[in-house]
Amino acid sequence: MAEKYSKLAQKYIDILKTGKISENELQAMKSFINSDKPTSDERDKLLDMISDGIELDKAQQKKGIDWLIKQYKTPNGKIKNSHPFGSREIYVLENWDEAYLSGLENLNMFNRNFQPVYAVKTKEGDRFEYTLSGGKIKIIG
Repeated sequence: MAEKYSKLAQKYIDILKTGKISENELQAMKSFINSDKPTSDERDKLLDMISDGIELDKAQQKKGIDWLIKQYKTPNGKIKNSHPFGSREIYVLENWDEAYLSGLENLNMFNRNFQPVYAVKTKEGDRFEYTLSGGKIKIIG
């Protein structure tokens, strides 16, 4: 028997089934997951679907990569003395092929505060994952 989900949960399940999500859809879904509205089964279903990796549109990917590069390079291309990246992350950023949503991580052990986890990957398969906490990058994989 098929599971029954609320209309709102079903809306996000249907979006995730496409394998793509827009920035606005992601923000709305994140708000839903962090609220008291979904059942634990609905929340688990959405988190499980996201963990398979969800494509971001090219404009959203570029926006994210540009922001990441600004964290370690000045506008004239010089590497900043204090930046959050190691050599692996810099290599991946300099040679990136795709960026995608790889999950949501709960950043608060007492309340729900699920935040997007993004992965950046090269054609060769080198990658790293990160999330944002308090506006700062947190490399998590």
